[in-house]
Amino acid sequence: MRSSAGRKTVGTVLGALALVVVLALGAGACGGKKVNMDVFEEHPCGDPEADVAKIWNKERRNEVASGMMQNGGVSAPQTVNAIDESMERLTDNYIELRAEFCEDAFVKEELPEVEYRRKVACLDQNLQRSLTHLDTLEVGESSAAADLALLADEIRLCK
Repeated sequence: MRSSAGRKTVGTVLGALALVVVLALGAGACGGKKVNMDVFEEHPCGDPEADVAKIWNKERRNEVASGMMQNGGVSAPQTVNAIDESMERLTDNYIELRAEFCEDAFVKEELPEVEYRRKVACLDQNLQRSLTHLDTLEVGESSAAADLALLADEIRLCK
C-alpha cells in the first residue's frame, strides 16, 4: 500500500482536521452553546485506509492469487503480479485523493461540501467496482486483470 511518508501526510491531514473539530467543540462548549454531537459521530472524511482494507487486504489478496494459480494457466504468476500492482495503484490513489479532498474541503475550506461529497462518491464507486473484477479474478478469469488496471488509473478522473 502506501509508503510511510505517504501515511504520515494522510495522518497529518486527518490529525489537523481532528484538531479543527476538537477546537470547534471546545469553542461551542465554552460559549455556552449546545453542540449537536450527531454531526460529529461520523467524521465527514471517514477512514480511507479502513475503506481500502475492506476491499483489498492480505486475505483477499491470497484468495485472488490462489484462484488465479489454480485456474489461470501458465501466465497466472504474471497476472497475479499485475493484479497486485493494479490494486496497489488503486488503493494508493484512493487514499491520496480522499485525503486531498478532505483537506481542500474541511481544512483549507476551498472545496464546497457538496463537491467534496460528489468527488468522494466517485472514489467510492471506483473502489466498489474493483470488487467485481476481484471476484472474477478469484475464479481464474484473467481477462478482468486488464479492466482492473484501467480502473486503477481511472480513479484519478474523480479529481
